[in-house]
Amino acid sequence: MTDSLRLQFKSYMDGTGDLIVEVQYNSFSGNSSACFGEAELIEFAKKLASTFPLPSDTPLTIEGGLWGKSGSGIEQLHVGLQFYPIGSVGRIGCRVLLNTPVCEHERPESQSSLSVELHTTYEQLGAFAKSLELIAKGSGDKAVLETIGLT
Repeated sequence: MTDSLRLQFKSYMDGTGDLIVEVQYNSFSGNSSACFGEAELIEFAKKLASTFPLPSDTPLTIEGGLWGKSGSGIEQLHVGLQFYPIGSVGRIGCRVLLNTPVCEHERPESQSSLSVELHTTYEQLGAFAKSLELIAKGSGDKAVLETIGLT
């Protein structure tokens, strides 16, 4: 597999589903998943497709995992994606954060984690955003973000 970010969405048929995330970058690879609402993924995909230029001070971010019982935030991040500009020549960075779940009886240190930065372009980000919207709607198989090398 070439360096890329690959997403699949398995719907629960109730407006939510598992977003399965797989990343490959050089010799690093990993996967994880988190539950997301279909509407949340569609909204994020539209924002990715329509935001130009991406803000340099506030990355476009989507995160999922185990939420606190009070709903105040994520207690365990399983999937995190951030998109931001790199420099001023149309390059995009995608920070991918993946963590395995930790059960209540397990030590927090047993959690496996992966964090990589992928490099891409606005054109590739636009195609990825369209594919993300399609998989959230149930009309696509996967969304793939192809990477480029920085020169």
